[in-house]
Order: sequence, then structure tokens, then C-alpha cells
Amino acid sequence: GVTVAFDTLKAATRLQRAGFDEDKARALVSTFAEGMVENLATKQDLVPLASKEDLVPLVTKEDLVPLATKEEVAKLATKEEIAKLATKEEIARLATKEDLAAQRDEMATKEELAALRAEMATKQDLAAQRSETKAGFATLRAEIAKVQERMTVRMGTAIGAAVAILVAVDKLL
Repeated sequence: GVTVAFDTLKAATRLQRAGFDEDKARALVSTFAEGMVENLATKQDLVPLASKEDLVPLVTKEDLVPLATKEEVAKLATKEEIAKLATKEEIARLATKEDLAAQRDEMATKEELAALRAEMATKQDLAAQRSETKAGFATLRAEIAKVQERMTVRMGTAIGAAVAILVAVDKLL
């Protein structure tokens, strides 16, 4: 058998302080301790796993000789370096002086840019939006806390039901 350091008396006492009667607290702690022992790996469980000696013959030094060395690999271009190079197609698509002149004519004027700036949000607008967002987050946090509280109550009810079933089964046996 496997020995587990678990203070069942201390756990049962805690459950009794939390409102469980003595029999229910002992049954719950006993069930929990048994579950812990059943899920622990023993030395026998680990025996069929591969050892260092099992893994050594898988790759030999001779298998690695034809491979490139770190220094050889370091001298090669990286994918990022190759990606930065222009292809023939990209060079063919480069703009001519005429293309640039046409683009310049289509660009926005200083007045048009000033009008766009005037339409942009101000720092005050952004601050107001930030305050609204923070308030929304605070509301969400409060709602999450309420859901967590309800889930805690439901978990307590489920544990209580499980303990009641264990007590009933124990009485039947």
C-alpha cells in the first residue's frame, strides 16, 4: 500500500466546524483519503517506463556525422533575412517617377489633414470613454463575483448531497 501524509482528524474537525456532523465529516474525509491513495503512482507503476539505458541505442554518433554542424548552420541565411530580399516580381512592380507624380497629386492637402484632425477624438473624449469602460469592467467584476458565490453554494450543496449518499450507503451496508 501507499502511505499518504493526510491528517484525517484535522480535516474532519474542520468540516465539523463548518457545519457537518461528526459522521458525515468522517465519511467525507475517509472517501477523500481513499481517492487520493487510488490515484498515486507506485514504484510498480513506473517499472514499465523507458530507462536511460533503453534510450541510448536509439541514435548513435555515426548517425549524426553527416548532419551540419552548428557553425555551418549559423553561416546560412535565416528565413527572415531571405524574406527581406526583393523578388523579380517585386522589383518589376516598383513605381516610376510618373507613378510617384500621379500619387502626389492624389495625396491629401494640409487643409484636408487639418479637417481630419478636427474630427478625431480629443483627450477628453478618450478619458470619458476610458471612465465608461472602467465602470463597465467594475460591473462585470461584481457580476462575476456573484456567479462565483452562487457556484460555491451549488458546490457545497453537491458535496452535501454526496456526503448524504455516502452516509445512506454506509447505513445500508
